[in-house]
Amino acid sequence: MQASLFYGKPVGVMDVSAGGAQHYALQPTTLTQISAPTTTANVTCNGVVNFCQGATTGGTWTNAAYYFAITYIDALGGESPGSTTANFTFGTSGTGVLSVVSPPATAGAVGYRVYGGTSYAASYSLPISSSTCTLSTQFTLYPVCAIGAAGTFLGPATTGQLVPLAGGSAAAYNPNPMSHTAFGLRPVATQWYGFQQDYGPFVVSGALTGGQQVTLATVQLPTGFLNSIGRSLRISYDVTLTPSTGTVQMLTSIGDVTDNSSGQAKAVCTSIGKTKIQSVEIKPKCGHIEKTKPSAPRRDNSVGGS
Repeated sequence: MQASLFYGKPVGVMDVSAGGAQHYALQPTTLTQISAPTTTANVTCNGVVNFCQGATTGGTWTNAAYYFAITYIDALGGESPGSTTANFTFGTSGTGVLSVVSPPATAGAVGYRVYGGTSYAASYSLPISSSTCTLSTQFTLYPVCAIGAAGTFLGPATTGQLVPLAGGSAAAYNPNPMSHTAFGLRPVATQWYGFQQDYGPFVVSGALTGGQQVTLATVQLPTGFLNSIGRSLRISYDVTLTPSTGTVQMLTSIGDVTDNSSGQAKAVCTSIGKTKIQSVEIKPKCGHIEKTKPSAPRRDNSVGGS
């Protein structure tokens, strides 16, 4: 059975041939992550640069310098880090339209997202729909542009998530993403919901000073996943911390990535715990956080199961 048939779909296989029920689903087969794409920008479109002014009327991009980035999306919705900054200044009309050329195909990528803003640090995700680009048919749990499809964006946005960065960014809310370059059907313990549920190590975040925060890991759920009565999530993770002094605060939250303030998703559920321990496993649930000593890894056939 071809694994590609299951790309981006909440579909799995249940094998009952041996008398019991064994579930199979699309899972990463490698810990190798998709690298950030390389992008270029120029006010003049030539079919080569990734970002340019496609029209002088019909949009809301003003006569100012804007910074842009692209990320790759894998078959389970994992996201690569954003491309390094590319920028240009729109023309004097003040009603410019942004045209985007797709990044090249690369192993594991089935779509891409676009970010833009008045600085690279303040580049927000631009809303994607069938009116902005041809949507990927290999990943459909939330809208992403298909690899090879051009995009048209009428104006900036300031309510989406900030551009993802490997390891996050000190004193900011940039997501710390994870993606993979290869996938296959693998045994899973429970019913499949269409997105990756066990993750390998995220890129290590850099050093912080007192009072700073950084995003250690980011996972995006499919659109509408929580719109079911009684549905809940249990989030568990292992984090190794090396604080020099003071107390470290660990915050776990479920947020709305379409409703941000300064890049921070509006939290609909948050758990907070504090520890002075250098290595600890924290198993939080909304409204409750339980600290335990690191335990033996549970058995899991997916890459990166902890």
